[in-house]
Amino acid sequence: MLATKTAVIYIPFLGLEVKQDIDVQLYCANDILEAYNKNNNDSKRLDKYLDFSWTKEFIAVLDSKSNSPSQGDLKNDLVIKTKKGKFWWTRMNKHLVVDFMMWLSAEFKYQAIDFILKWESLAIGRHNIKEWYKQMTTAIQNSWKTDPREYAYEATMLNVLVSWSPASNQRARYWEDKMQLMDDMQKANATLINAWIDINTRKSLLIKQFL
Repeated sequence: MLATKTAVIYIPFLGLEVKQDIDVQLYCANDILEAYNKNNNDSKRLDKYLDFSWTKEFIAVLDSKSNSPSQGDLKNDLVIKTKKGKFWWTRMNKHLVVDFMMWLSAEFKYQAIDFILKWESLAIGRHNIKEWYKQMTTAIQNSWKTDPREYAYEATMLNVLVSWSPASNQRARYWEDKMQLMDDMQKANATLINAWIDINTRKSLLIKQFL
């Protein structure tokens, strides 16, 4: 079971979305399987892959190369099953999820490699956004602001400027261009907060500089 709540990003895939728990670097295999089955009019099952002898051999190889504590016969950074209501979700690390996609079909071999390479880039961008968000909140803490709502005001302002929506979950769906824009804006906003510039003036300056 996942011990803590982790940040999630989404990527469009074959008309659907696939989730990744970014903090633990695990991919939702159920989402990938759903996309494959719907687009190929197929009914492949995840348990068939996990019970396949070749899969067990591959997991053993990955397991032997991992330094993480054991979780039964699997390491906890290889496969994690979590229950969401009445459904079980399976998350896999990047090596195993590529093998799973290749198992689905020969065509998926190319898509698997392309998928992971794009997602690795998104993961790096997501990490940068989190780091600059931390620096922005530190700037707020060091400023004259004492109302906890100030954090929400700043985040909402940036969300609206980048995605035209105040919803915080939009960040989880940013592609590289919007990730870079958010990263640059948070960095600049932290500098402006440290200079004690009010939020309305900062908003105008950010629009002028980046939009």
